[in-house]
Amino acid sequence: MSDSKVEGKGSPYQGRQVEVTKRAKNRELRTIDEAHRQHVNQLEKANQQEIVEVRDQHSLDIAAENDKKEKILMEMQKQLSTTKAMTDKEIHNLKAQTEKTRTDYHSRLAGQRDVIRQEHELNLEDTNYRYSKNLQDLNSNMDNRIQVTKESKLSELSETERFNQNKINNQKNEFQTRFETDDKNYTKIKKEQDTQFKRERLDTYSRHNGELDKINNQGRKDIKKHTENYQKGLKDQDLVFEKKYADSIKKNGEDLKRLEDLNKKSVNNIKAAMHKEIKLSESRQGDPFYEFIEMKPQLSKTPDGYEIRVTVPEYAKQDVIMTTNTKEVVLTMNRRYVDNRKDENGNSTKINKVETLVTRLPVDNVLNPKSQKSNYDSGVLTFTINKA
Repeated sequence: MSDSKVEGKGSPYQGRQVEVTKRAKNRELRTIDEAHRQHVNQLEKANQQEIVEVRDQHSLDIAAENDKKEKILMEMQKQLSTTKAMTDKEIHNLKAQTEKTRTDYHSRLAGQRDVIRQEHELNLEDTNYRYSKNLQDLNSNMDNRIQVTKESKLSELSETERFNQNKINNQKNEFQTRFETDDKNYTKIKKEQDTQFKRERLDTYSRHNGELDKINNQGRKDIKKHTENYQKGLKDQDLVFEKKYADSIKKNGEDLKRLEDLNKKSVNNIKAAMHKEIKLSESRQGDPFYEFIEMKPQLSKTPDGYEIRVTVPEYAKQDVIMTTNTKEVVLTMNRRYVDNRKDENGNSTKINKVETLVTRLPVDNVLNPKSQKSNYDSGVLTFTINKA
């Protein structure tokens, strides 16, 4: 009877305590692993969402800048159309006026063309200045936003790393504290049981002492193995987290580089388009078609009649015609201008323009139209006509 009571209070109770401790530690490890996985997933989702938002915002900024550019070009085209309409109206009014006021009106027309050309150049310079300023502001804003996003990401990753490291250290300290507490409780129980066994019977004490030694050795082995596995798991988790952190930093760097390349490409395309437009305007400013706005004939008398000399380009010599009206020499020049333009969207605009220049020279004698002759040499077109 005494032996059976001692066995019921010793070995089975101690085994249940060890089993309960093992199950509690296993549950805690599973809870820690699950919380760590959930936190890693939340970080990955947050990083992906931030990258998508940055890309979308960059696309919106590029689209807005393209809209501004199109509006500026439309305003320039509208101003050019208005200028052309005003010029055509002035030419039409010139034809309706009397011969006496044409000479004065030609001089005023030349002054008006100079003013219009100057206004056009001023408008073009102002437009180029505003566009360059807007482009610089956009580049500056984009660089600042990319830098702020980059610093925010780095700061967030650093905070996350510190948070996880502190959490792991706290959990490790908590586990160590619980382990020490359980070991103290186990030692206390062992001492109490040893005292009880000594009081009852020396033989039972010896037998139970041997069994307790076996249990203690096995428990220490299990605890040592569990501790080694836990430390290995923590080390593996640190390696995985460091790898994911390095991959995330690399991916963010690649995304930032790709965004910078897209930004530079867009800026270069805009600069190339504006440079092409400015170059076209400059080439047209040096075109003889725009510079040659009036004929300046030189009239001189000969023994038989008159000689008229006109300086014109070689390509326009066939367009100058001389006619007579009793005591008047009439020089007429018709010239045509055809141009095809295409914008960046592929839309084409055709310009077909015709101008007529008329100069009347009064003479003292009636002229013979049938005696008219012409000759072109070294940029000078010479007409000769005899008196009637």
